[in-house]
Amino acid sequence: MNESENRAPLFVFTGIVVLSVLFFFLFTSGGDKKAPKGGGKPGLPTNADLKSPGGGVMPPDGQYSIPVDMGLNGRSDGSELPSSAKAAFAGAPEPVRAFAANALDGKLEASFNASAQPIPDAEQKLIAGLFDSGLWSLDEGREPVELGQFGEKFRWKLPFRDASSEKSSPALYLDLARGEGGRGWKLADVRIPPALVAPSIASLKAHGTNIAPSAIRTEVDSLMTAEQFMNAVAESEFERAISMADLDKVTREKIAGLFIIIEEGKYRLQESKPLMATVATSDAAWIIGRIESDAGMAASDFGVELARKPGSEWKVTGLHFSKLLASFAASASPDAVPYTPIVENPSGGESLVLYFGYDEDMLHLRAQRQLLIVATLMKDDATKKLRITGHADAMGTEDYNLALSARRAYSVRDSLIKLGVPADQIITQGFGESAPLAANVREDGSDNPEGRSKNRRTEIFLDF
Repeated sequence: MNESENRAPLFVFTGIVVLSVLFFFLFTSGGDKKAPKGGGKPGLPTNADLKSPGGGVMPPDGQYSIPVDMGLNGRSDGSELPSSAKAAFAGAPEPVRAFAANALDGKLEASFNASAQPIPDAEQKLIAGLFDSGLWSLDEGREPVELGQFGEKFRWKLPFRDASSEKSSPALYLDLARGEGGRGWKLADVRIPPALVAPSIASLKAHGTNIAPSAIRTEVDSLMTAEQFMNAVAESEFERAISMADLDKVTREKIAGLFIIIEEGKYRLQESKPLMATVATSDAAWIIGRIESDAGMAASDFGVELARKPGSEWKVTGLHFSKLLASFAASASPDAVPYTPIVENPSGGESLVLYFGYDEDMLHLRAQRQLLIVATLMKDDATKKLRITGHADAMGTEDYNLALSARRAYSVRDSLIKLGVPADQIITQGFGESAPLAANVREDGSDNPEGRSKNRRTEIFLDF
């Protein structure tokens, strides 16, 4: 054997070692890097680094990062979003973009097969059939919305067009979860909004495909319930909101109070990440609604508690919007008349409250707008009764203040009658200065103007 033949095995062995080292370096050097947040600089924490008290993922400020092992610019199976949709979907994670691209290309089975958990066959057939038949099509001009987080899942809404309805703006729910080892994102579930299940089955049946309604999930989870409730508030649909509440846990007055402040500040749910579930179990949830104003008020939020008993639907059991009230008060222009739509009554319970200027029985402009909401609640049911109590501060004689408080109650009554509420549905009573909400004088005996301003009021109890 000559010298060149002796060297050949050595060259081969050396080459194998060099390639092995190179591959080891390439695969391990990027494995511990943090993902860029929203495409930004590396080094920010990912969801795998942040754990909630319950063990679930808790991203900072409702955000989450996109790991470096997720490509956002295409699909390995060849499906790709058209250029007309790329801008709208630029901020969405890869599974959302892939689902949209596959829906356009008739390849939804690729997304279903890649999901982290099985999606019922009937639902796959229904969704794929609706897109393949042209009944549904991707709404390329509308951005997918990150609705919120619950547990370890992140819910996105994928907008689409429904050929059977030009007025509606439907969307599918896509739930994402972390991939194996906490890297990347995987599609965890796809849900048709329960309200769309029946008409979708009927539409597909007209195209020759039959699907049993019982095979499609129609249960509403806590995040769906919270979204529906918050939409009802934002759209001033009081009766719909009432129907979703456990009235043994949360009062009509409190719900009406939330309606009033939302209407007053022209608030609406944020377009992106409007919901955040801080607690999410099988029977209880606490969800934060993030809102912004079209009237220049500071952005704020409010909390919705939900619960359900086994086998029953989710119900709203609590509302928390003191932060929203404080934010509104700080953003509103200075006003001599205090403002809060709901107070805890000294004798128990809650009431809507309207405030008056000193020695006045004329309704403030803000109070008149509040009464529009109250009148709407009353006019649809002749059996409802409204109890109005008038109050005054301690300046002046008791007799004078008793008469003034009665005039204030009648002022509210007359306004409601003008708004169409039948007179026999309204009960009024004046209490004078006998039921203050705040002290009329300070501990040192001096006058307390701020306290007195809160006692010049009428309270409205919705006794139904």
